[in-house]
Amino acid sequence: MKEETMLLLGAAREAVRPRWPHPNVISHHLPAERNVSRTSTIIVWPGYKGGKQCLHHLLNFRRASSTIPIEQSASLEPMLDRNEVLQATRECTELSQHLDRMAQAIRDQQKAEFGALIAETNALLLVGVTDEPPGDFAPLFPVIHRMLTVCRACENGFVRPDAFRKLASDIIARKTHLGICVESMPQEYGQSVEFIIANTGEARLHLYTELRGERAFASWFVAESETVQYIAGHSYTASAIKVSKVCGTPHEALALKQRLDVIISALGGEA
Repeated sequence: MKEETMLLLGAAREAVRPRWPHPNVISHHLPAERNVSRTSTIIVWPGYKGGKQCLHHLLNFRRASSTIPIEQSASLEPMLDRNEVLQATRECTELSQHLDRMAQAIRDQQKAEFGALIAETNALLLVGVTDEPPGDFAPLFPVIHRMLTVCRACENGFVRPDAFRKLASDIIARKTHLGICVESMPQEYGQSVEFIIANTGEARLHLYTELRGERAFASWFVAESETVQYIAGHSYTASAIKVSKVCGTPHEALALKQRLDVIISALGGEA
């Protein structure tokens, strides 16, 4: 891979690197498509698909209707215009700097909420809940801890199915709300209940519960238009990156934490 292409790949990877506050809630302008070829063959960067702009498309070229990852673009390199590729690299670097500045601005604006999350994260780290090094997504560890605690309480038999049925009934009756809604219909309560805990319009956090006899089993997933990502307990950071799709700011993270506390309380405080 030529040096300038490697520089573009590195700058694009830095631009799409997961950040928190999440880039989706940060005002930014993605680079406009342009032809980066020096030949009659048109090679477009960024490789947006179907007119839809996405941050991760910075990692792609597009030739005709084909999307080609930069890291697999050796066949295109003889046709690339060096100056255009270097300009694309500069734009990725400027975008990265802008995203970092905006993320910091949100932390500063929501300093109290950010501080509250950090304080609870430090407490969790102190008692050894996870040994992962804190990073950008560490403030979301309290959210992940509550979600995983619900799952473990169900696995250990501490939560009865009727607790989920009552929670669903209370939400429908508006006795418990806070933005939580029931996805499944009342007549389906015999086998399962599905809740939507957060909904940004582009992403939703679901709690799905299977009710089998005297046992309840819970799982979490984040649903977007084309993808579903399940939340597992293997890595707090990996889970936080997924959940950040529905809580992109400290304020939203605290609101989600409050909803999770309501669920835990409704389940008898066992979670």
